[in-house]
Amino acid sequence: MSKKAIVVLALLLVLAVFISTSLAADNKSPVGYNISGFSTVDLYGNTVDSSILGEYKLTIFNLWATWCGPCLSEMPHLQKLYENYEPLGVNVVGLLVEGGGSTPASAKKLCETNGYTYPTLRYVTDSKLTELVNKSGGYIPVTYAVSPTGEVLEYHVGAMSYSAFVAFMNRNLDEPIQTETPKPTQTPKPTESPVPTATPDTLHTVRFLDWNGTVLKTEEVLTGESATPPENPTREGYYFEKWDKDFTNITSDLDIYAVYRLVNDVNGDDTVNTGDAVIILRTVVSGEFSEFDKLVADVNNDGKVNTGDATRLLQIIVS
Repeated sequence: MSKKAIVVLALLLVLAVFISTSLAADNKSPVGYNISGFSTVDLYGNTVDSSILGEYKLTIFNLWATWCGPCLSEMPHLQKLYENYEPLGVNVVGLLVEGGGSTPASAKKLCETNGYTYPTLRYVTDSKLTELVNKSGGYIPVTYAVSPTGEVLEYHVGAMSYSAFVAFMNRNLDEPIQTETPKPTQTPKPTESPVPTATPDTLHTVRFLDWNGTVLKTEEVLTGESATPPENPTREGYYFEKWDKDFTNITSDLDIYAVYRLVNDVNGDDTVNTGDAVIILRTVVSGEFSEFDKLVADVNNDGKVNTGDATRLLQIIVS
């Protein structure tokens, strides 16, 4: 047998091991795993441990990163969930994926800029939380429902709407909460002169920025109109995926950042490893690829996604 044939055979055997390992991992989902005993820090360096779980009927953990578009899209819903249900016994806690520009500092800035007040923790500093993430298959975003005793009751992969978050929450409560925190009754104020509001003639500054903060374009946009993005930026070793905010119907000044995906990073965790090859094979069978995912997963650049891409990716990783 030739040396080349031996290498190919070895790669196929390695691939088979990874597939079987991955399928076995499916039977070891985070459901039932207990995170009690964890101790880590939040984005401000404050120590946070599992004692916070016992203070609530349920805790919703959400795995996210600053470069993850789907993560950013659901954060306003998580903030609303936190504001409406934290007083009623349901906490919301973020878990930060670090790497590729997603750091405690950048996450802190993002949360403060957007008014996200629910806490985010660094899971990488704690073995319990790291194991929780490892049991989730390498996907992002992921949302977990955790009991007061630390048991993972349910998890969901992918972004959710606000109503989906509420349904997810209620499924994991002994008694579903039917109403949100009531808004305080406001005493009628005496008639005052109307406060000027934005009119169609009001101009707003819209900036398009690259991943590192470089301003790519600045535009003045009238209230209610749409901004025009620059040409899609490039970044060595990455694909441009999207802009992180909607720029139609502008009503205020806005900073919009470019979101990238590492080349061949199929699962979006900002690393390229054997898990990406396994996901390619799974998805080839299911056919559940978005057009952008097809671009990322087409490792051999033949315009198709098939088992050859998984084999080629393994060759790249081994080499």
